[in-house]
Parts: sequence; C-alpha cells; structure tokens
Amino acid sequence: MFLLHFTILGLPLALAQQIGTLVPEVPPALTWSNCTTESCTPVTDALTLDANWRWTHETTSAHTCFLDGDWTDVCYSLNSGTACAERCAVEGAEYASTHGITTAGGHASLRYVTHSAFGRNVENRVFLLAPGGEYRMFELLGREVRVDVEVGTLGCGLKGALYFVKMRADGGGGRGKNAAGARYGTGYCDAQCSQSIKFVDGRANMEGWAPGYTELELGRGAVGACCAEMGVWQSNAASYVVSAHPCINPDFHTCRDSRCPRGFSDDIFPHGCDTDGCGASPYRLGNTQFYGQGQTLDSGAKFTG
Repeated sequence: MFLLHFTILGLPLALAQQIGTLVPEVPPALTWSNCTTESCTPVTDALTLDANWRWTHETTSAHTCFLDGDWTDVCYSLNSGTACAERCAVEGAEYASTHGITTAGGHASLRYVTHSAFGRNVENRVFLLAPGGEYRMFELLGREVRVDVEVGTLGCGLKGALYFVKMRADGGGGRGKNAAGARYGTGYCDAQCSQSIKFVDGRANMEGWAPGYTELELGRGAVGACCAEMGVWQSNAASYVVSAHPCINPDFHTCRDSRCPRGFSDDIFPHGCDTDGCGASPYRLGNTQFYGQGQTLDSGAKFTG
C-alpha cells in the first residue's frame, strides 16, 4: 500500500518527535472520490504538513532545536539522537498564514513562498491523512489515479509533484521517541533514501550532520530513509515526467553513510532502490509540441492528468 503525497520544491524548516502545545494542529480537510465503474463515493480526509517543515522547540521552552540548516545547542549539548528526540517537540502548523496551504472541498492550493509574521517559508510537503489519524494508504494495482492540476504559474526551476511513497501508515509513531506520528507528518521516505530527514525512527539524524550551503539546500545526516516511490505527476508549466522508482525492499527501511545513494548512478546497490527511476516525458522523447503553454496539452489552463 502506498501513501499519496503532494509537494512544491523548496526549503524545510525543522522537526521533532514529541508533540508541542503552543500551536493547535488543525489539518485542512480535503475531499476526493473513490470510484468504481458504477459509481463514486466521496471521501473526506485532511492534509498534514511534513514534520520537516514544522517549528521544533525544547519541550520546556520555546528554544528551537533546529535553525538555519543546523541543529542548535538544545540537541548538540546532549550528543545523543535519542535524547534530542525526547527533548524536542514538533508544533502544530498554521497552514494558510505560515505555509501557504489552503483547501476548499476537493481543491488544494500550495504556495511556493509564503511571507508571515515569523518570516519567509519556502516550499511545503503534505500528506493525505485519514480520519483515524493514520496516513491514507492506496492499493494501486489495477487502479486509475485522476487529478486536475493547475501549473501555469510554475516556471523553470520549480516543480510541483504528486506521488506515492511506501511510508508506514502510522508515520513511525511509537518507534524510538516518536510520539507525534502521522498526524504531525513524521516518517517520510523515498527512493532517493533522503538523508535530509531530521528525525528517523524516533532518533535525531544529527550524527555527522552537514548543513546545506544555501537556503534552498536541506542538509544531510548519516541516516537515509528509503522506500519505493511512484511519481504520478512531476511538472511545471514547461515539462512533465511520470516515473517509477522501485526498491528491492519496497517498505520503509534505512541506509547509512556510504551505503546511501550519492547522485545519479547505474547501480542501485548497495541501498537497493532505483534512485534515478524509469520515467517518461513527452519532450524528452521527441514530442516537443505536446505539452506546455499554448501547446496541445495547454499547461496554462487547468486540465486533468
């Protein structure tokens, strides 16, 4: 079973594993339809923000645990990923005002840059959350995914994405010091074995942490979070690609240090995932007039993908 995930590329802020009490968590509702050949049934779920984008602070104060691409002394003074996870709390999200995430019925809007009283937030990543507090999981075999998209304002250098990843339904809640779980967007993984995830399996990924050099770089820890990935829609106004990224072990698992992928490679080992993926893009395959502004499939207008 796979988890549906939406994103616009940019910068994560911070995350932790305990639950904060300063900002209420009120995930915006989103309605979608589960259809058969005979009929469609409306389903009301919610969007939850990935924990990597949430404010994280000491459980007993407002002192932040992660700032400007690196851990703070709140965690470094402990010299322990487990102790850091126990000491830090992830807060609820102010979806519209801070992160630029709004919904209305079956429509979701994600802004790339949002200015708020707390500064500037760049990018976001959200997951579909079922009413029971776990991620909505999908059985994809023999099914069709249909979604209306509006990408006319996504120019070169930006990418909107709708894809499935084989995360745990509970977001890893209850593992290690992870008390937050899926409701607070924990447990992300992908076929690139992302090492920018700041807490993995309830531990801070602070060992060997290398901060990003610019605001748009994520930083990297010793541990990567791996799982199978299916990119249903990755696009901007100029081009799009659909790509599959299988893993020998499709479920959530981790890699470490040199056993995690580094850039593009013909060899999926030792981490066991197809990092590059097998993708199809009309432009790359020679049909340069099919997709884009004013082309056969006009990316300047809303359309169904």
